[in-house]
Amino acid sequence: MRTLIIGLLQIVAIVGFILMIVMGAYMGYAYEQLVAAQNIAGVAIDPVLGAVIGAVGGLVAAVITFGVVFLLIDIRAQTKRTAQVLEDLAKRRPAAQAAAQAPTPPQPTPAPGT
Repeated sequence: MRTLIIGLLQIVAIVGFILMIVMGAYMGYAYEQLVAAQNIAGVAIDPVLGAVIGAVGGLVAAVITFGVVFLLIDIRAQTKRTAQVLEDLAKRRPAAQAAAQAPTPPQPTPAPGT
């Protein structure tokens, strides 16, 4: 159940990340129309340039907003992987210790003077 929830959270975060960039681009594109409609003495820019600037702003906002979610998901995945490696190591260790503690056959002693 926990894996399902985290998977859904990851999908929602990806969709939100993309939507934030798209909305930033749209807001930058619509900036010129907003300035013209309200007779605001603003800086007139080309709508395409506004879209690019808005997309960059949306990217920055998306990284700040959703970066923490992706970071926590990645930390969870790395912790899960580390726990699995430690469990595998713990299973192999008793077998390696048993092999190391196996009695060794007696070695012949050399005859004196040889």
